[in-house]
Amino acid sequence: MSIYSLLINLLINLYTYTVIPPQDHLYLLEKKHKDDHDKSPHDDMGFEDFFDIDLLKSHGGLNIITMKEFLEREGLTGHLKGILPPNNNSDITGNELWKYLEKVSICIISVN
Repeated sequence: MSIYSLLINLLINLYTYTVIPPQDHLYLLEKKHKDDHDKSPHDDMGFEDFFDIDLLKSHGGLNIITMKEFLEREGLTGHLKGILPPNNNSDITGNELWKYLEKVSICIISVN
């Protein structure tokens, strides 16, 4: 069994949500591309560029949500240490997002 299979099995058995981070610039992956929902080509990439998210969502018990959905459910309602996202916005990305998550997380994430 591969590590990927073990991870999926663990997530299903924990009855938890898997939050997919938003698209961002990935180091050394600068090829411009255009997704179905995009108006113009860009070099930002996300998990959906590498994995079939709809297929993963179709498996019973695996709950996958976007970062925007997570921030709407948990951040904007004050469930993350009572700290709201910057400007009460669930569409934040980049360093602004990671600095916010660092403030509200249990573990320390180092953002330079």
